[in-house]
Amino acid sequence: MDPTVFLTSAVVAAVVGGLVTYFGQRLLAERQAHIDYESNARKRLYEAIGPLRLQLLFAARDLSSRVESHAEVKHWNMDPNEYYAKSFIYRILRPIAIGLLIERKMSVADFAVDEGALGLLRFNTTAYRMLTGGQVILGHPGVDWRTQSQHVFRDNLSAAAGVLITEQEEAGEVVMDFAKFSEIAIDSLNQTKLKPLENLFRRCDYSLLENPILWTRLVGYGYACRQFVQTYGTHLGFSAPEFPLVKLLGETEDKHINERINDFPALLAGMVKQGL
Repeated sequence: MDPTVFLTSAVVAAVVGGLVTYFGQRLLAERQAHIDYESNARKRLYEAIGPLRLQLLFAARDLSSRVESHAEVKHWNMDPNEYYAKSFIYRILRPIAIGLLIERKMSVADFAVDEGALGLLRFNTTAYRMLTGGQVILGHPGVDWRTQSQHVFRDNLSAAAGVLITEQEEAGEVVMDFAKFSEIAIDSLNQTKLKPLENLFRRCDYSLLENPILWTRLVGYGYACRQFVQTYGTHLGFSAPEFPLVKLLGETEDKHINERINDFPALLAGMVKQGL
């Protein structure tokens, strides 16, 4: 064999081998860096929102249970200064308040590394859609978008939920418990923020079913809460029976709702699955 050819082949082989080794090591390094990033990101994410996951499950469970039980009795004390209505308002706002805290953590944690964390954000978006959007009421001819007689405007709802967030010296921002909420609800500023929601209760004599559009929204919200518990809580021991949304909607005598009552299961299921 020609020594020149042999030498050239050896050089080429060495160069190719060196390149393969270089790029192989580079790919391994990049892969390891990606693994390290995801591991650290998951750790930061857990530190940021870990406790809030469980809190949101409890809050969602409590709201869906309250909506379900509300239809079982036709005579409630709807005075927001009294226990029942005040506790109902607290249960409505608590999941949203926890959602606000979760959104604030986005600046210090990468939610993209955990599908479950993104589910927390989707739940909060769904809650607003149920309580303030138009999709859930299926084109109801009696809807009033100009006033807060059937729902609370979205930004006002967020402001009301923000009332529940308080600062603790060691824990930072947390959602207060009901006992603390009962104390601060009498503050003048908080009264202003809570007033639109309180007025919805005041307008009803004995039950929220007297306001069919508001009731439809709350049933949708309760359904979303129960679905959230079914998805993220049953493996932790949470009980999440099927939410009787058709039965609950049927408790109202509203003609439009009853005529389209069989459309709601697919509608609400689709709303829960919608993206951010």
